[in-house]
Amino acid sequence: MPEFEFSNRKKSLKKILPFFVIGIAIVFLLAAITGVGEIFRAVSQIDKRIYLLAFIVQVSAITVWLVKWKILTKAAGLEVGTKRMFPILLSGIFVNTAIPSAKVGGEPLRAYMFSKIGEVPMDKSFASVAADRAVDGIPFIFILLVSLPVIVFAWNLPLYAVILLLIISVFVIIGIISFLYVCLRPKPARGLIKWLIRRLRRIISKFRPVKYVERKAESFMKDFGEGAKLIWGSKKHVASALTLSSLYWFLSIFRMWLVFLALGQSVSFGTLGLALALGLILHMVPIPGGLGLVEGVYILIFGAAGIPPGTAFTAAILDRGISFWFTSVFSAGGIAWSGLKLSKSWES
Repeated sequence: MPEFEFSNRKKSLKKILPFFVIGIAIVFLLAAITGVGEIFRAVSQIDKRIYLLAFIVQVSAITVWLVKWKILTKAAGLEVGTKRMFPILLSGIFVNTAIPSAKVGGEPLRAYMFSKIGEVPMDKSFASVAADRAVDGIPFIFILLVSLPVIVFAWNLPLYAVILLLIISVFVIIGIISFLYVCLRPKPARGLIKWLIRRLRRIISKFRPVKYVERKAESFMKDFGEGAKLIWGSKKHVASALTLSSLYWFLSIFRMWLVFLALGQSVSFGTLGLALALGLILHMVPIPGGLGLVEGVYILIFGAAGIPPGTAFTAAILDRGISFWFTSVFSAGGIAWSGLKLSKSWES
């Protein structure tokens, strides 16, 4: 039996479908609350050429992501062709975009596929993917820190909303910094993993001997640490990756700005940065891509920024048409190609 199975796809789809339906229902409810007439008026104002440009910007952002990851793999001493890496990256994007709790599953899948299809050591593969996401965390923190003061002082928000925004932001920043620390200092992480294994030894013992798991974890973390050290030690590659990560986030915000421009509406980058940040956090909920919830948060944020309800809803739907629907379809080709490659490797 292969290590990774695609045979459970039907079961996964059955689990996802009810949440997907809930997400669609929330979108329709938001449309009803906003008012169909207002939405149609906003839709009639769309500049199709500018909206098409937003699609191009999204593809450009994904391309920038690929170049960034390639730079980090080179820092780890890995040389894998773009024709292999691009579909693998798309596979991770598909899981991150379309599957509930995606931000947990997309990166391990990408690391696994990169190891098998790219024929590289698993520890270096995982180190390159971890470094890729860690680098993204730095500009993300910057976006939050810049957006929050602008929103808090410019908008007349109730105290509870300000406190909630601050609490969410603090937890997100702590999470990102903790992940960065693990990537930069793998040795302390080894101690944490040992502690977790001891805590979960009863559950682990039902599947594998605890000592075996401890040895495997120790070996993996040691090799991962060496790969991470190699990557982070190359300041030139890390600096280039950080620059490209900043460009990726800028393009994501610019895409949203173009959507509003297509509707003839002006909106500040601070507002868009906050919407993007909170939208990504909501991807953690057990609904594909935070469907319905992300749109709802967008509408609240855009509405608080003085955008008319019809325009706010239409902008949210149009942007999600690119970031969620288009990206899901676009990246599905990558996971199909990668799955086919894996199947052939198992057969041989």
